[in-house]
Amino acid sequence: MLLAAIAAVFVADLFAPWTRSCVEVQGILAPFCHDSHGWSGLAGLAGVLAVIVLIWQLLTKVRGREPRPARDRMVVAVLSLAALTLTITEVLLDIHVLVWGAWAGLGLAVALAVVAIAQLRAVMASPEVDASD
Repeated sequence: MLLAAIAAVFVADLFAPWTRSCVEVQGILAPFCHDSHGWSGLAGLAGVLAVIVLIWQLLTKVRGREPRPARDRMVVAVLSLAALTLTITEVLLDIHVLVWGAWAGLGLAVALAVVAIAQLRAVMASPEVDASD
């Protein structure tokens, strides 16, 4: 369930501010700033992939034993790597206006991909061994 937990936290992080844009008006001391959450842009697509990973993991737990563990882990690994790629791209595109939510999201996307690949490698190394969450 570690993978499902990371995916859920990633999705929750997308509601946090990821970018901040400010406008300074002459004669007013404080600038006007606007925060944008992570659902706007490519990170939103990564969030959709994370929701799919979360649902996939929950359905696997509900079904019980995986009928094809290598295939299931491969699908989750590909989805996780795609989410990581989209998150990295979003961070690189907005590098000058990022706030804490983007950096937390990047760390969570990395964790999601690392755990998914580790679970896939465990299943591929020994198909009889269950790579439990």
